[in-house]
Amino acid sequence: MPADRLVELASMCSRDLDKNIFKQIVRVSPILSSESCTLHMLAVSQSGVRFYFTTTENGKIGRPTLLSLVHVRLPPGYGQSMLSSRLTSVHAACHREGSFLFCSPLREDVDMLWLLDGDSFPFCASLAEMQHGVEISGRTWALESVPDETSGHLLGSDLRSEPPLILCQHVKPAPTFVLLTAQGTSIVTKLRPVDQLEQLLVDSSGSDTPALRTFFQLYKAHEACAMCLILICTPAPGGRAVAAWTCSCG
Repeated sequence: MPADRLVELASMCSRDLDKNIFKQIVRVSPILSSESCTLHMLAVSQSGVRFYFTTTENGKIGRPTLLSLVHVRLPPGYGQSMLSSRLTSVHAACHREGSFLFCSPLREDVDMLWLLDGDSFPFCASLAEMQHGVEISGRTWALESVPDETSGHLLGSDLRSEPPLILCQHVKPAPTFVLLTAQGTSIVTKLRPVDQLEQLLVDSSGSDTPALRTFFQLYKAHEACAMCLILICTPAPGGRAVAAWTCSCG
């Protein structure tokens, strides 16, 4: 697909946006069959725009026969009435099982690492994501995910793609990423929802806090209860204290 044609198709999603944000692709990644049975490739522009492609007719399983743009996803700060920090110069990006990491310069010697993922909205009818940001010392030269040995092993005979993380976080490890920067090598772990609950309990020492209430409201009673059972039954660094705090939740 010619670059000009990609820009033309992508600009149709919003004619109010500058077409330049769709130019200069900085990363192209395959989308594994265990993640999606209809989407096969992801490209990221220098502005953080994500382009999703299919390589088969109507997303069918088979050898690639075409390259068709299916969806365009804008980065943080675009399409909002109150603009937040915008990604303007992405120089490193990584994709893994629905999680997207971008690095863009924040200051001369500091990068901002963005994480976008939809783990909190696995059954939402419309596409929804949460965003997180953390400062990284030094310029990021490379960003890659650490292979997960359990990936692709959770598929049943009647499943074409793996279930959402919220359903298998009790058997899947937290996703890990490696960053090579001017200061050295950094290892970043993305917290699963159950890890987030554990951290909230540790930070509050088991007390009822607005953050805990917000967490339970977000995941609803059945999912939050399941995560409490995971913490009670799984050995954790917090040990008995975390288990006791978990039992008092609700």
